Amino acid sequence: MSVGAVIEQFIKAINDRDFATLEGLGAPHATYWTAGPEGKLPSAGTLTYSKRIGHMPASFERMKSFSFSPIDIIVDGEIGAAEVAIKGEGLGGQGYENSAILKFVVKGGKIHSIKEYIDTSPIFALMAASGAA
Repeated sequence: MSVGAVIEQFIKAINDRDFATLEGLGAPHATYWTAGPEGKLPSAGTLTYSKRIGHMPASFERMKSFSFSPIDIIVDGEIGAAEVAIKGEGLGGQGYENSAILKFVVKGGKIHSIKEYIDTSPIFALMAASGAA
């Protein structure tokens, strides 16, 4: 599978909340780094890909709706980047809008690493509004 196809499948699986597919996209020793203060956000810093995917169901349970929409995907060899628009609604009706850049390293059709550059301010605002902060 091409790098672009893996990225598109990753985005589709997030939108579908298909955690089994997300897990299957990762290589056995893949890593997932997310911007943000470690200790204040459970997904911040470097985690194994599997552990990061494992945090997603709990995050999505706090959302009535959530969409991860690609704005652009760029591929150069085994490296790909996706700019995404993120929108959602928390359980209490609070809105959530953000954007992120995700850098992927894909080899042999499997994700070996992701680096997620995201503005954490909207995340903290959502957490505070839902009483999770």
